[in-house]
Amino acid sequence: MISRWTAGLLLAFALCSMASARPVTLRPPVDSEGGSESRPRAESQLRAESQPKAESQSERPIAIAMGMTEDSPIAQPDPMARDLPGPGDALPIALSLLDFTIPPGLNGQTPVGASAIHMPRQRVDNRRAFLSSQRQEASAAFPILIDAPDTLIGTLEVRNTQFQTNAFLTSSRREFPKELWEIQPGLAYLRDLGDGWLLGGNLAIASASDRPFHSSREIAPAFGAFLRVPAKDDDSWLYSLTYNPVSAVRFPIPGLAYEYNPSPQLQLSIGLPFSVVWKPTESLRFDFAYIPPLSVRTQLTWQPMSAVGVFAGFEWVNDSYLLANRPSRRDFFYVYEKRFPVGIRFNIADRFTLDVGGGYAFDRLFFTAKQFNERSRDRIEVRPTTYLMLRFAVQL
Repeated sequence: MISRWTAGLLLAFALCSMASARPVTLRPPVDSEGGSESRPRAESQLRAESQPKAESQSERPIAIAMGMTEDSPIAQPDPMARDLPGPGDALPIALSLLDFTIPPGLNGQTPVGASAIHMPRQRVDNRRAFLSSQRQEASAAFPILIDAPDTLIGTLEVRNTQFQTNAFLTSSRREFPKELWEIQPGLAYLRDLGDGWLLGGNLAIASASDRPFHSSREIAPAFGAFLRVPAKDDDSWLYSLTYNPVSAVRFPIPGLAYEYNPSPQLQLSIGLPFSVVWKPTESLRFDFAYIPPLSVRTQLTWQPMSAVGVFAGFEWVNDSYLLANRPSRRDFFYVYEKRFPVGIRFNIADRFTLDVGGGYAFDRLFFTAKQFNERSRDRIEVRPTTYLMLRFAVQL
């Protein structure tokens, strides 16, 4: 059963998104020669002159951020006719795919997303204990300042998992947490350097705990930065640096990837992060993303009709928390599981996507450790189970 918290969250985000929605300029149709990117510059200028109103200089940074420039496709009225995310999109594709508040297989930008998962009661291995859970999470992004060529965007991510269990953390001699939270407000900055160069970064103050923001022991900063440098044709180099001290890897992770875009139907990010977005037919799409060590997400989406589709995928999830009143500041509580989601996708009024489905969860593991590879303290293994799922997103 979906909790009241989830239902209220989905309704609030839907109302906010409808209130803040504004019309955008659709991308010109892609030709058979490989897309509008390959057309001569003179033709682009003639097409721009024929438009009743050109994009102002002050609007371009936020257009890049939200994926609404001519070289960055957005959602078309017919979901079957949409192209893949364009090489001009601000965020690396892998980072967008690994945002579990956003359903995979979408085009354009998704400033609002939410999801909920209900896992029924299941036995804990080797113990006379049971555990069930309800997980709900949401994210939102909104522009704060637009001053060409700079853009400042506010972000908010919230995750809550409620547990019903009689399990006990034996090593720590404490009860299993009744609920876990992650609340992460932040800021993202983008600067259009011109000629295809794009600089971006984000800073967030995160609290992942059973009692978020209870004290300084439950608060940790996280940041990321990237630089996109154009290469030949539509390709580019992506340099990145990410740091999240409440994760499996607690030191800054450098990244280098080559974004290879051989056609409008195929996009690859070769390196770190790694991603594949492939659309072999008008109705079939495959998404895959991987960031070491254990973040994986993939989905196959079949869209036989513009309003309805089906999907199946795989998700490898690992979360970290700083429990309040833990004996040592270096103790982390880890949540680890794998999921096979399947379901039906509904596209509503061109901008709204609703996924209804379920799946199979396995390798479900909870433990306390100072390092992710230490998995013996407070170890709780929960048997595999089926689950129910609901996902919602707003597209631009």
